Amino acid sequence: MKYRANSRAAALSSGVAIAGMVLVQAACTASVDANGMGNPATGGSQASGGSGPAGGTGMIPGGNGPIACDGSTVTDTKRLVRLSFNQVSATVHALFGSALGQKIDADFEIGVEAQIARTFPPLASPREQGVISKTVWPTNDQIAAAAGTYTLANLNAVTACGAAPTEECAQGFVKTFAEKAFRRPLTEAEVASVLQVYTDVKAQYSTIPEAIQYSVYAIMESPQVLYRTEFGTDAKLAGPLTSYEIASELSYFLTDAPPDQALLDAAKLNQLVTPEQIGPHVDRILATPSARKNLQGAMFSYFKLDNLASVRIDDEGFTNGTAAKPYTGIRESSYREAELFFEKTLWNGPLDGLLTSKKSSINTTLAAFYGITLPSPPADENTFVEVDLPGNRAGLLTQVGFLASNSRPDVPSVVARGLVINAALLCATNPPFPTDQATLDKIASAKTQLADATEREQYEFRIKTPPCLGCHLNFDAYGLALDTYDAIGRYRTADPQGRPIDPTVQLPSTAGGGMAKDTLEMQAQIAATPGFASCVAKNMLNWALAEGSQLTPASCAAQKVAQGFAAGDKTFPTMLREIAISEAFTNRNAGAAQ
Repeated sequence: MKYRANSRAAALSSGVAIAGMVLVQAACTASVDANGMGNPATGGSQASGGSGPAGGTGMIPGGNGPIACDGSTVTDTKRLVRLSFNQVSATVHALFGSALGQKIDADFEIGVEAQIARTFPPLASPREQGVISKTVWPTNDQIAAAAGTYTLANLNAVTACGAAPTEECAQGFVKTFAEKAFRRPLTEAEVASVLQVYTDVKAQYSTIPEAIQYSVYAIMESPQVLYRTEFGTDAKLAGPLTSYEIASELSYFLTDAPPDQALLDAAKLNQLVTPEQIGPHVDRILATPSARKNLQGAMFSYFKLDNLASVRIDDEGFTNGTAAKPYTGIRESSYREAELFFEKTLWNGPLDGLLTSKKSSINTTLAAFYGITLPSPPADENTFVEVDLPGNRAGLLTQVGFLASNSRPDVPSVVARGLVINAALLCATNPPFPTDQATLDKIASAKTQLADATEREQYEFRIKTPPCLGCHLNFDAYGLALDTYDAIGRYRTADPQGRPIDPTVQLPSTAGGGMAKDTLEMQAQIAATPGFASCVAKNMLNWALAEGSQLTPASCAAQKVAQGFAAGDKTFPTMLREIAISEAFTNRNAGAAQ
């Protein structure tokens, strides 16, 4: 990382660490576990919006009687949830403004503009991790130090206490800042703790301005800032989260940023308890650019389109963009096409438009690639215009970005494309590649035998011949239907040897088991199956829960969300709303919070 604390900060770091332990100890005591998010009068919850803290018992109500499902509608126990680096970045932006926020983003390669791909769900990566480990801690510590340094350099702008703060103003700022940073009112113990940090640092090392600096440093690296609690009013008993906890959970889910004033005001009045109270805030937040950008990015990660940045395709035309003309190359243009597709499709019309939409936004490079004549050609490659797609394309799966991301360097991959559709659209479990030598020998022999076979001949062999059939029967059909698109997504009717391509397939039972004559029919049938909505519901619920529970589409939690989605207008915002008002989101099971 680029940022390093200055020499003065280094000299005082041990003192700040000792003083900061006061905050750490406060976060780990029973008083914070039980009361740290406020009592009912100041934002605690007393009622659940559903069937109770323990959730369901394998059945959920349905229009024609109870519906069988797996597990409970409540999935997680009481817990601490670590903020991702992007969420820490957004917290810095909210507390200090864009000047420091943008510096932090650049120095640590985090934030919404970072080129490092987000994972799905947010904490499911070695860089992030679910806890602040010894590899994660230095980054958070240096960000906190930078916040303290910025405060000292911009003392009046940050504190409104002038260049020479009085003791009263300084202590008032420290308390107010801690409350903003903690995203809730302070307990009496926490007020004493943050002021003790201020007093100890000032007495041992610093002037008033420096005491403010290192108080900010300590607050910004405290667990109350770097984690969210999901304790409710008692960390060990099943029950609903408090209104302040819901405010933070909801905001970080939808915007990847701390709660806005409207959420905090509602939490103060304990009005984030019922679906009727939470739902309007979801609608309000989803109308904001920040929420939409965050969730569009989530879907980009969902479909692993960040792979576009590194995928190797042996085709000269795939990437030849320059700084002056960044979208000249197919790679760069397709990346932007996918971004704009999510931007327009997710918020306009049913969710199945992801697979069936006949609209896309393209530039002149993609227009030539897709064989589309633009009615009014844009002035340059950086301008994208919305068009109607030709008859052989619809939805995300026929876009260059998706197809190239799931190809080998020189040829398309039926298996890779089939696996990603099986997992991302239907949440079926993809089997691991065999490791026993006997099976590997059979696979090697089959490859030699089929070296000159068409993709269909290879497909027919895999779905009928042991040891392949047990697995490939469940996903190869999806990839074969896409074989009319080459490694970078050009439409074709014959393979490189001139042999005709027949994309007709019988779909696996998870996709309805019907016949599809081409990719568009396959996508339409997948979109129509209940498994598609249940799969997206399960995955977005995992996104909302940050670390991701071990849910399946058949889980009661996912089924409850999918049921509400199906009963509504079947749009992406409706699915997000159903998640936010669900028991899986608002309640936790019993368990000692970790």
